[in-house]
Order: sequence, then C-alpha cells, then structure tokens
Amino acid sequence: MKIFAVICIPVMILAQKENLTIDVTIGGIRTLYSKDDPREAPLYAFYPEVSASKLVLQNSRFNADVLIALCFGLWDDLVSKPFPVKDIETYSYRSYLGGIRFYFSFNENKSTQRFMNLMPFIGGTLHLIATDLIGSNYFLLHGLDNRFYFFPGDAGVRGLFKYNESTNIVLDSRLFLQFYEFTDLIRYSITIGISRNID
Repeated sequence: MKIFAVICIPVMILAQKENLTIDVTIGGIRTLYSKDDPREAPLYAFYPEVSASKLVLQNSRFNADVLIALCFGLWDDLVSKPFPVKDIETYSYRSYLGGIRFYFSFNENKSTQRFMNLMPFIGGTLHLIATDLIGSNYFLLHGLDNRFYFFPGDAGVRGLFKYNESTNIVLDSRLFLQFYEFTDLIRYSITIGISRNID
C-alpha cells in the first residue's frame, strides 16, 4: 500500500499534459549474476525504458528546478539451457521495473544549457523479479519458478543534449543503492535515447 501511495501522487501530477516530457531509451543493465558464477552467466542484459517527467518546482533563489518522473523498463537474461558446469543449478532471471525519480536542474550557466544540461537525480525503483530454474548439466527442471520484489533506492546523472526546440538526446547513468540479499552486487544501468517535450 505504501508503494501504491507513493506512485499515485506523481501519476496525478503527470496526468496534466502541459509541459510533459516523454523519454524512450535503450541500453544495458547489470543482471543478478555475479562474477563468481560460471563464465556463461550473462552479467548484462538489454534494457529498454520509457519515462514521463514534468517540472514541479522552480527555485530562483538557488537557480534550480526540480522535475518528477515515472519510469518503466524490463529486462531478461535470456538464459534457456543449463550451464555446462557440474553440480551447479542454472537459473534464468527477468524483471519488470517501475520507479519514481526526482531530477535536479541547476541553471547557473545559461549559455551551456543551450546545447547541454547535466541533471543529478535520486529516486526509488520497484523490481518485480521472476526466476526460472532451468536445471543443471545433468537434468532439466523447467517450470519451477519463483517471484519476488525489491524496492531499492537509486541515484545517477542524466545528460540532455539539445537536438532542436522540442527534442533532446538523453543519456542516463543510474546506480541502484542497495539490493538486499544481492548486496555483493554493484548494480547499475546505462541508457541512451530520445527525450521529447509535449506542450
């Protein structure tokens, strides 16, 4: 219920289409495998993401703007057969992500912002994760799956590079701050795409 309440407020804000920005990006994300797993285990997966953001606060005193965004993405490690390693079970992971972010835009250098804007951000992302036990090198156990979720914080930097008055090239770099039982992993994503303003 707490997660539902957190997401409802930005949904109502973004429902007003004035000055809304839509982003479509693609890139890579760190999977749930570690470097200690077999070398066949994919450490990265293809990651597309769609987000909608809107300006919610302008502070002339500190020359700063605050934007709120809702983001949705998914990934799949595409593991479909057991790793050729003895006595090791093979799992496949896939995940749907939905999160909220707060972008901070500092307006001290107006001349630079004509073609580029760097915005740090913080937020939180709900990870809905499904695991499928593929089997081992000696037997298959398809269908024995498990589902769970995490809601870690995240932080990163967004780069906007101006293309024209309504369109920007966007580059996002994000670090997930904690991942519970996967705390030995440093998980992150890097994406690039198009950002378009909708008036």
